[in-house]
Amino acid sequence: ETLKDALRLAALDAIDYAKRRYFPFVTYAGQQLLKKYDGRFEWTQELEDFRDILIEDAKLIRVVGLSGMEKTRLVQESFKKEEQQKELYLYIDALKNSEKEVYRAAQKVFEEFKNAIVVVDNCQLPLLSSLMELRKAYQSTGKLITINNDPSEPRIDELVYVDLKEKQQEVVVRIRARIPNMTDAEKVSFENFVGGNPMIAELLAQELKKGGSLKGIGSKEIMNKLLGCDENSDERMILRALALFNVLRYDENEETHEEIEFIGKNKNILPSSIPDDAIVVIISEVIKRQTERGIIERGGNLIGVRPQAVAVSLFAEWLEMAGVEVDH
Repeated sequence: ETLKDALRLAALDAIDYAKRRYFPFVTYAGQQLLKKYDGRFEWTQELEDFRDILIEDAKLIRVVGLSGMEKTRLVQESFKKEEQQKELYLYIDALKNSEKEVYRAAQKVFEEFKNAIVVVDNCQLPLLSSLMELRKAYQSTGKLITINNDPSEPRIDELVYVDLKEKQQEVVVRIRARIPNMTDAEKVSFENFVGGNPMIAELLAQELKKGGSLKGIGSKEIMNKLLGCDENSDERMILRALALFNVLRYDENEETHEEIEFIGKNKNILPSSIPDDAIVVIISEVIKRQTERGIIERGGNLIGVRPQAVAVSLFAEWLEMAGVEVDH
């Protein structure tokens, strides 16, 4: 027992060292603390096949799929029972850290922690290319798993792809099945609203289990919960404005954002009191938050509000705000 305790303490010390040494990478346990949703992860046969790819021999893995398809959670859940691999696991979100920060931290990992399992979320192709070169230069033997939300991106021969479907309908049905006493009509309403998006399904299911009603689906109360912002907030006004467009060009790495600036400074589109010199920064922050939430979908340098039912509800709110009668 004494030896077992000593080994456990040594392992904990090693994990704690990794946490400090390779910051802003976090360990598996550290990523667990970042979890947004507590619902049970629903495994389908396809997802189990993807799990096998992630935990077995492949070294260079690219996970792609639209926002809200639970790509990050799939990776995390795949290693949940892999105790030895969890000790090698390091995660970073490139949406929350600059490419330079990610590159610098990864360089240290590849140099010192040769067999680490490196997971880079929201990893665009230029960063991926840099990380692959860096890994090769330091002769790293561990896995490099990168995640991105553009399923149409060009394929790279060296990578093994985990390609999530545009709609995870089987997962949505299983999440919906957790909600008791739903009528057939309510089941259809639920599935139509979430549009095959597991993240939105999880959020909506949690609200309904707290006592919400499907009769109010699309209502401001439900939308407040899904979007994480009040109907009178600047963030909500920005989302309404973004929902007017199917897609918009946006790349956080570019110095100018012409389409975003046009929307922000046009008071007919966005009747906000936010100063013109701050509007692009504030809209960019909203885009970042709502991308993480699964409400804004990103594909390359294009963004759009998804799923469709959420976009339609926001559009209806915009019309109401503009004084146009909306037939509910």
